[in-house]
Amino acid sequence: MKLKYKILAAIMLISVCFMSLGREAYASEDIIHDMYQRATDFPQGDLTRLASVLRKADAGEEITIGFIGGSITEGYNASSRENTYVSLVHKWWCDTFPYTVINLINAGVGGTSSYLGVHRVESDILAYKPDLVFVEFAVNDAFSQFNMSSYENLIRRILGAENNPAVILLFSVNQNGDSVQAVETAIGEYYRLPMISYGDAIMPDVATNNIEWEGISSDIVHPNDVGHSIYAALISAYIEEVYANLDTIEETSEWTLPEPITLQAYDDAHIENCYTIQPVESHGFEERNINRYFTGNWSVYQKDASITFAVDAMSIGIIYQRDATGGFGDYDVYVDGEYVTTLYGNYDVKTETETDTAQLYFSEELQKGEHIVKIEKNPKSEKDCFIIAGLLVS
Repeated sequence: MKLKYKILAAIMLISVCFMSLGREAYASEDIIHDMYQRATDFPQGDLTRLASVLRKADAGEEITIGFIGGSITEGYNASSRENTYVSLVHKWWCDTFPYTVINLINAGVGGTSSYLGVHRVESDILAYKPDLVFVEFAVNDAFSQFNMSSYENLIRRILGAENNPAVILLFSVNQNGDSVQAVETAIGEYYRLPMISYGDAIMPDVATNNIEWEGISSDIVHPNDVGHSIYAALISAYIEEVYANLDTIEETSEWTLPEPITLQAYDDAHIENCYTIQPVESHGFEERNINRYFTGNWSVYQKDASITFAVDAMSIGIIYQRDATGGFGDYDVYVDGEYVTTLYGNYDVKTETETDTAQLYFSEELQKGEHIVKIEKNPKSEKDCFIIAGLLVS
C-alpha cells in the first residue's frame, strides 16, 4: 500500500530538480514512495518512547523537541530559519497538534562532531528535559573508534536521561555519498532506535541522474531549501506513520539500556570556560565572549603568550576558534610537560570549519587525575591571535 500521508505533498518540491533526458519531469508517487521506503529501510526498533510523545501531544500536553547535530541541523544553506528541516519538522508537529504547545530546541553547531556533541548535550539539550531528540552527525563524524565511542556515549546520555526521551537518528550525506551511516546504524540497531536516512533516500536518484545534486544543494553537503524540504518531509512522514498506528504500539516496553559496546569515558562530559575554571597561569590571554557558539572564551593578540590549566579528568579536549582570512596563529599544546599537538588557527573556508575541537588527553584505564595543560604560541607562527572557546572535560 502506498503512503497517502498529507506531509508527502511537501516532497513534491523535488520536481524542480528532476531531469528526464532534457525534458521537464516531475516527482511521481512511485518515486516519492521509493524514496521514503529507502529512507526508513531499517529494523523498526522500539517505538514505545516515540509513541508516548505522540500520545502526550495528542492529549494537549506540552512537549519539547530537540535537535543536536552539525551545520545541516543548524540550518546552513537554507534561505531562512523557517525553511530549515528542523523548523519544517517543528511546523508539522504544530500543524498536527494545533492545541498543544510544541517547544523547539535547535542545538546544531556547524562543523562539529559527536565528540563536541557529547560534551554539550547536557547544557544544550537535556537541561530542557526534551521529550524527543533527533541526532544528526553522519557527515561530521569519522570512521574511527574515537567517534564511535563519542557517538555511543552521546546516545546513552540521552536515553539515560531522567525523563526517558525518545531518540531518532538521522543520517545526512555529502555529494560523493560519504557518511558514517554504516557505523551509526549499527549502534542504532543495537539500541533499537528509529532511524531515517536522507542519504539513502536521495543518492540512488542522484546516481541515475533522476535528481540533479545542484537542485538540492549549492555545495558538496548542505541542502538548500528543496533539500531541507525533502529531509523534513521524510522525517514528518515517518512520524505521521507512527502516529497513524498508535493503537498497535504498546504503552510500555521491556526494553532496557543495554551494556555499552565502547569505552564509557563521557558520562559527565561538559564544557569548562572562563566562568567555571581559572588558569593557574596566564600570559597575554584575556577573558572575552567572542565565539558565536560558546561564551566565556580566552583570547590573545600579543606575542609570547601562554596559558596553563590544572584539570582533574580522565579525558581533556579543547574547542578553539579558527579564521579564514589567515589572521590567526598556531599554538602548541603540552599535557604534563609532554608535547601533544599544534592547533592551527587558520583554515580553508571550503574544507574546514570556524569552530574546531581536539582531544588532548585520554585515560585508557578511565582513571581521573589532575593534569597540567599548557597552551603556548608555536615559535614558527607568524601571527599571534588565538581564541580558546572552552575546554572539554570528563
